[in-house]
Amino acid sequence: MRLYKKAIMRFFFALVFFALPACLNAQVKIFCGYVTDTDKKHLLVNANVTWLSKTVTTNKKGFYALPVSANINAKIVFSFVGYFNVIKQVETKTNADTIWLNIEMKSSLIDLPEVDIIEKIKPDTVVGNNNFFIEDFEFYNDKFILLTTDKKTNKYSVAIAKEGSVIIAKTQLPEIDETYFLYTDFLGYTNIIGKEKIYRLKISEAKIVLQQLPPEDYRLMIMPCVDTVGSKIIFSDYRKDYPEFNYYKWARSDSTASVVHHVIDKPLADLYAFEYEFLPPKLKLYARKLEQQSGVDRYQIAAYMTNFSNSRYFTPLYAPMYIINDTLMVFDHYANKIYKYDTASLCIDSIPVSYHHPQKWREWKRMLIKDDNRSCIYGLFLKGDITYLKQINFYTGNIISVSKLEMPFVEKIKIKDGFAYYLYRPHGSLQSKFLYKETISSSPQ
Repeated sequence: MRLYKKAIMRFFFALVFFALPACLNAQVKIFCGYVTDTDKKHLLVNANVTWLSKTVTTNKKGFYALPVSANINAKIVFSFVGYFNVIKQVETKTNADTIWLNIEMKSSLIDLPEVDIIEKIKPDTVVGNNNFFIEDFEFYNDKFILLTTDKKTNKYSVAIAKEGSVIIAKTQLPEIDETYFLYTDFLGYTNIIGKEKIYRLKISEAKIVLQQLPPEDYRLMIMPCVDTVGSKIIFSDYRKDYPEFNYYKWARSDSTASVVHHVIDKPLADLYAFEYEFLPPKLKLYARKLEQQSGVDRYQIAAYMTNFSNSRYFTPLYAPMYIINDTLMVFDHYANKIYKYDTASLCIDSIPVSYHHPQKWREWKRMLIKDDNRSCIYGLFLKGDITYLKQINFYTGNIISVSKLEMPFVEKIKIKDGFAYYLYRPHGSLQSKFLYKETISSSPQ
């Protein structure tokens, strides 16, 4: 308490000599106090305290000081990520220049049990037909979008299906070489991504329309976008052949972009830059000339020359961002932390993680899967031919449950409403790839 009193005294000393004279001339009152958690009673740091367009944040001790015009009935709003807003109607018609207002805020998060053991249910066939292979799938409300190949002709089709192998609509794709996957972009459209062509799916009742999109523009302007926060778009400059990238926030109002988070694999970046030192003198000179002409860093040019990104020493970065409620979460596996940002791109927390460093490091498959409907994040692990889904608590960084999938060597895993959906073809059988659904069971880690 002595430390708190000293901090308060220092604060008011500065306030008296620097702030209060100006405030008194402007006829203002100073509202100040501490913001705490109702249940846990700990102080909340960086909580927002707003009056009209004026916002201040609590300091490291949970303390705030907000100037408010005198002789009015003012409404002060207290807000913090993960907590219910508190609105206080205050009276400033008082002789006191400083008014104390301590606030308790209640968490809006629902605590779920960390271990919930339920009966294991055998996987169900959702969609299966021996006339075609299912190559990929996406959710479409309570139905599924399927990318299929004909078993006889190998021609691609896209279909809308219901659970129980009911095909509602189906359209054959034009000739398109090397169709890779279905991709749902940040605008909510499902697209067919090919090597040379990209098609957007327009679905209405029992009809599928294919809209061809310019592939270069789509890959440049749409695929880098992660999601939207209000009127802002979150995107990245990620490249699979480079050891660092940024997440940005782009504001539509003024077309400005600002960095939200920087991801770098420092040891890999050092190796990447060191490729320049291995070049013979003539190639070093050539790399410097190219740097002057193009503006591209010589070390990056050298790594291109040596094809370092295709060597066994290089692994593409994996640090996905998810938006859960109103919080931006970056799973930075190179800083070994989950970074949390509010909608103003202010870092409000960082949680250490170690799930990606298991004792048998090959088990971690460098993949996180989000259950959008339940706001859960799962890590994908593989032991032999068995797949494990480990739920990550993004408030503690710990693994809180493990689910073992029944089928071996499953593909294209997606999660919805507590179920894992995947493609599987029994080994040695003539069955095509079917779409299966399996309950995610929760067992202790």
